[in-house]
Amino acid sequence: MKNIYIFLILISLSLIANAVSYEKNNSVLNIKYGFKLGDLIEIQDKIITDTKYINTPELIIKKNKDIKLISQTKNISREADKHIFTNKVIYQIYIKSESGNFALPTHEYKINNKNIVMPKKNYWFTRVAESDLNNILLNSINQKKPDLTKVEMKYLYILYGVILLTMLILLYKNFDFPLLERMNGPFAKAHRKIKKLHKKNGKDNYIESILILTDAFNKTFKKNIDSSNYEEIIAKNGKYKEIKGAIKTYINLSSIEIYSSKTFFTKIRFNEIYRFTKILRTIERKV
Repeated sequence: MKNIYIFLILISLSLIANAVSYEKNNSVLNIKYGFKLGDLIEIQDKIITDTKYINTPELIIKKNKDIKLISQTKNISREADKHIFTNKVIYQIYIKSESGNFALPTHEYKINNKNIVMPKKNYWFTRVAESDLNNILLNSINQKKPDLTKVEMKYLYILYGVILLTMLILLYKNFDFPLLERMNGPFAKAHRKIKKLHKKNGKDNYIESILILTDAFNKTFKKNIDSSNYEEIIAKNGKYKEIKGAIKTYINLSSIEIYSSKTFFTKIRFNEIYRFTKILRTIERKV
């Protein structure tokens, strides 16, 4: 039951991370018809949400040879119950082609382990006549180079990977898939049978469970296990060494129950046998 709770919590966290809504808009502050080589373009991004920002949103853009990032100014404010993130981004134009309509770089923000993509914006570029100024700008090596943020999603992928791996482990430990050979060994089969008998309880079901589990031991080790040879058998099957004492106790008591009319049946004892079977099934599945 504890593992199922963990499983549900992980799913809930994943859903919550994707349930937050964001209102987003952006605009060109110094919009005009016909930006020229060397001109600056000022963009303002605004993201509004009901949820507090854990960290300042991080701008993610791809490298663009035609337009260079010069600076960005970030600010987070609050109005009523709204949290508002504003980022003023300044670019400089380095276009070497003819006049035309060009797209500004796509702005993507990493917010609380979620990536938010802003609407695309376009601008007009006007190519001026050949001049010494143009040549200087085109061949400049002293202009400020962009401080680009690399597209980085590895931490988000790691989070999803951990959640997926944890879910798979919980599934592997708690669910039966008889079609998989490793999940259909002698102890796995014994567990499925004893689980049904344990639900009904009763002395007869308890005795039948002892016989089923003992048979599973013999099939697993390919030899009838008893108090005279169990140490040798466990030594050859190392992964069962961790419960060597429990196996010894089971063999000693079950031998008396199988070969005589005596029984140690109680509801508590039946519960212990069922739990012991689950432990054996788990060890059996280990690689």
